[in-house]
Amino acid sequence: YKYVKGADLLVMNHMADGSDGALIKITQGIPEDWNVYFNGWSLADTDGIINNGSVIHHPQGDVKKITFYENYLTTDRWYDPDDAVYSAPNAHWVTKYTSGSTAGGSSGAPIFDNGGLIVGTLTGGDAGCNGRNINNGTDFYGKMAYHWDKNTDPNKHMRPYLDPDNTGTTT
Repeated sequence: YKYVKGADLLVMNHMADGSDGALIKITQGIPEDWNVYFNGWSLADTDGIINNGSVIHHPQGDVKKITFYENYLTTDRWYDPDDAVYSAPNAHWVTKYTSGSTAGGSSGAPIFDNGGLIVGTLTGGDAGCNGRNINNGTDFYGKMAYHWDKNTDPNKHMRPYLDPDNTGTTT
């Protein structure tokens, strides 16, 4: 196994009245011969724009899985009835899958648009890998656009770290 240890937590955008996103900075160098690939991101935030993509995740701690969706992402608000916690309004993308699914342990996984850019991070839902709700369940993803700069607390914005020169970039 190859691994590096150590990271600094830069942003933690909690679920309650937020979007359930985090940004960490790896503090140890990653060897070049590992050929690591870093994903880009998009601040897309309009329903009816993103109509297909994928999710890369590790359900229940298993090996990497890839799940696909071929429908428009829509905007909604996450609610956890067990903890009576609401996210911020319009802070989540919602999708149903057309191939594969997610399960517990997949939380935090990136959802990619059809251009391969991260548009959100998995909070949860009722999809499942065990045959229940496959292609029928829905999952909620905290929007990258919300993580970016929409939380009422500016200390929970990712923009200062991902656009430190304030260029106005959206990808």
